[in-house]
Amino acid sequence: RVLRVHGVEVRPLAALAVTWTASGQKRASPQERVVYTSHHGWRELEAALFPNRIACGALEMAPAPRCLTAAGSDAGGGAGIQADLKAFAAHGVFGMTALTALTAQNTKGVQDVHIVPLAHFQAQVRSVLSDLGVDAVKTGMVPSKAHMTALATACMEYARAGLVSANGAPAGGVMATGAGVGGAPHLVIDPVMVAAAGDTLVDARNARESARCVFPFATVVTPNLPEAAALLTDASGAIPNFTGIADLYSAARRIRFEYGAPWVLLKGGHLEGVSDAVDVLCGAAPGAKGGGDVFYEFRAPLIPSRNSHGTGCTLGSSIAAQLALGRSVPEAVYRAKAYLTEVLSHSRDLQLGGGPHGPLNHLSSVTAKPVWPVRATLAATSTVAGVEQPDAAPALPPGSLLLYAITDVSQNSKHGRSMYDAVRGAIAGGATMVQVREKEVCTADYVATVRDALRARDDLRAEGKLHRTVPIVVNDRIDVCLASGADGVHVGAEDLDVASARSALGPGKIVGATAKYPEIAREAQARGADYVGCGAIFASSTKPGSSVIGLDGLNRVVQSVAIGVVAIGGITSSNMGSVFEECPNIRGVALMSSI
Repeated sequence: RVLRVHGVEVRPLAALAVTWTASGQKRASPQERVVYTSHHGWRELEAALFPNRIACGALEMAPAPRCLTAAGSDAGGGAGIQADLKAFAAHGVFGMTALTALTAQNTKGVQDVHIVPLAHFQAQVRSVLSDLGVDAVKTGMVPSKAHMTALATACMEYARAGLVSANGAPAGGVMATGAGVGGAPHLVIDPVMVAAAGDTLVDARNARESARCVFPFATVVTPNLPEAAALLTDASGAIPNFTGIADLYSAARRIRFEYGAPWVLLKGGHLEGVSDAVDVLCGAAPGAKGGGDVFYEFRAPLIPSRNSHGTGCTLGSSIAAQLALGRSVPEAVYRAKAYLTEVLSHSRDLQLGGGPHGPLNHLSSVTAKPVWPVRATLAATSTVAGVEQPDAAPALPPGSLLLYAITDVSQNSKHGRSMYDAVRGAIAGGATMVQVREKEVCTADYVATVRDALRARDDLRAEGKLHRTVPIVVNDRIDVCLASGADGVHVGAEDLDVASARSALGPGKIVGATAKYPEIAREAQARGADYVGCGAIFASSTKPGSSVIGLDGLNRVVQSVAIGVVAIGGITSSNMGSVFEECPNIRGVALMSSI
């Protein structure tokens, strides 16, 4: 206000106009009586003022999220390291392997198992850790206590050494910053003992011995019911029986207590008499009296299919990938289960092999149209030690960013449209996501406006005219998002930071962010953003003060992150084709006045 009284304009740093010089450098165009402000601090300043350093130097060369799978090979390609690598690719992380065993198996069963010698297994792990580095490790079939202990020891040793790559530069990533136990990378343990066909892969007694040694070093362990029964079998040989969801809670707590795992995800897919696929996550309740447990219950539609071989491997590797991307454990599990549910749905008609246990199509969720309502939900079913769990809304469905509509109050006023009519028309016309944007209204009116938008979508669905998931998010205002029941929020460069938004909304809501530069996009991804909006791509009448980054700037941002990027700014039906042609890896375009 003071600056404006004195005739000085205030603009966000993202609006700083830059031009190319003959030497290939960028420089700021002179702007009199303008003050630029930044809410992202020095990283945004560096990105704005020294773009060549970012484009050509070490900042741009930051490693992609890296995941190592230590597991057996499935000759049939349905489970083991083959499933892990495909899941890693689907989540946008770089996958590496350390083989523990070679198996001859197919859709009919396991015909032979060859254990990789311990010395060679250790050599594989050392090769990866000493050069490429790792952010998360996922284990599958690990045949002995010695193999598992060697893996955990190697991770801790390289964490203490600071993980220096072969060229002498810090490899970075989670391992260098200490996100896992003791500063090691995240460790996701899938205690594989039995194949889907019922074949025993690892002796239960050996598995229990390994678990007592390494579960305390894990970020999360993911047993299914048969594996949980083997872990909880007592000295007399009494095997626990799981008859209902309540048994999942008690078993997850017992495994956490008896084996010292920080988080236990007990997969209830084998539970009889339950209409949903229910998994229970148990961890230590922060701040709870007496150090109680906290529980998350994840539900997804139970999808009957012969093509379910490798679901446990896929879920574990997906959790590892999400942890490598910076997600919390509950959010990583939520997103992994949503991905697995989508893959199961699209794999039902896959015809491979003549046995009863067919493989998954891991990349189907990337190429196929999303199926409504195939997604996981986080349910508030338990209050333990005084900690109550919040409800969660849908995560970002695949394909949602393709045609991203942003409401424009001036356009609505000009054409005499209500918010209800505008959103209903946009969705009926093909919009895949809607952002409600209001700048000059009070909170109560903003909440009412968002509810009108939600009602427009829900009415279309009730009338049988909408058969896909169309998220509706709120621009800027977390309080309005929570009060209205919207699906999420989009925070701009001058709004609340992404980490605070994610903390306030939890893992089930969508959080989008604005990012003009690769650094800001990577920071948004690390802090929990589901997608970023990038622009202005072309000059825009909606935001005339925003600098244009063009298609080259858009491509730099797209290449810097694994999450979806939406192009915004000056995009119309006439230039939209060039955006997709020049930037084939964008997830969609955002339009305001053109819709």
